Amino acid sequence: MRNDDQMKYPGEERYYDQGQQTPNSQWQPTATPQNFVTGQGDKFRESQPRQQNVWRIAALFLLMTTVIFLATTVLAYNHIINPTPTSTVRQAAQQTLTSGSTLSSTPTSSSALSVTPTTQPSALVADGVITKNLTLTCQCDDPIRVTINTIQIDNANGRMIWDTSLKDITSNSLGYQISEDLQANTQQTQAHATFSQGSGTLVSNTPYDIQGIFAFVPSHNVMYTLTVVVYTNSLGLTMKFDPVTITF
Repeated sequence: MRNDDQMKYPGEERYYDQGQQTPNSQWQPTATPQNFVTGQGDKFRESQPRQQNVWRIAALFLLMTTVIFLATTVLAYNHIINPTPTSTVRQAAQQTLTSGSTLSSTPTSSSALSVTPTTQPSALVADGVITKNLTLTCQCDDPIRVTINTIQIDNANGRMIWDTSLKDITSNSLGYQISEDLQANTQQTQAHATFSQGSGTLVSNTPYDIQGIFAFVPSHNVMYTLTVVVYTNSLGLTMKFDPVTITF
C-alpha cells in the first residue's frame, strides 16, 4: 500500500514540486501592491507643478495687461490736460513742407491765382431831386456866375436833369454860351449835357435858370467830376470854372 505522502493526484504536482526546489533556485515576485500605489503617487506629484505653472502664466498675463492699460490711460489723460498748441502743429507742418520741397516763387499759368478784383456794378441812384446850391469858382475874370441848384434823377427815361442858374453881375446884358461835361472816375470818356437854352442873352443882375440833361443815371458811391465852361461873345471871354467832384 502506498504512502499518502507519496500519492500524487492529477493537478497537484506543482504543489509538491515547490517543496522540492533546489537551494539555488530564486523566487522572484512579479508585482506587489506597493509598486502599484507608488506609481500613482508619482503621477499625482508630477501633475501638481504643471497646474502651478499654468496659474503663474495666467497671473503674469493679467499683470502685463493691467500695466499696459494703466500706461495707456495715463498717456491719454496727459494728452487731454496738455493738448499740443495749434501754433506748434502749424510750425511743424510748415517746417515739413519747407524741408521736403522748395516752393516756386513764380506761379505757373495753371496754378496762378487772379489778383485783379472783379468790378461789381453799383446800384443806380433812385429817383428823386438832390439839392446842391453849389456856386462854381473860377481862377479868372468871371462876370457871369454859375450855380448848380438841383439834380433830378429820372430812371424811367435814363437821364439826369441839372438845374443851373446863370447871373450877369455886370450892367452890360452879356450874351453867353455854356457847356457842361461829366466824367466818372472809372471811365475815360466824358458825358456832355444837352441844353434847351445853351446860348442867349442875360439880363443884368438877374438869375437865369437853364437845364442841362445828361443821358444816363449815376451809380451809388461813384465819384463824378463836373466841368463847366461859359463863353461870352460880348467880351470875347472864355471862363473855365474849377472842376467839382460829386458822389451820389
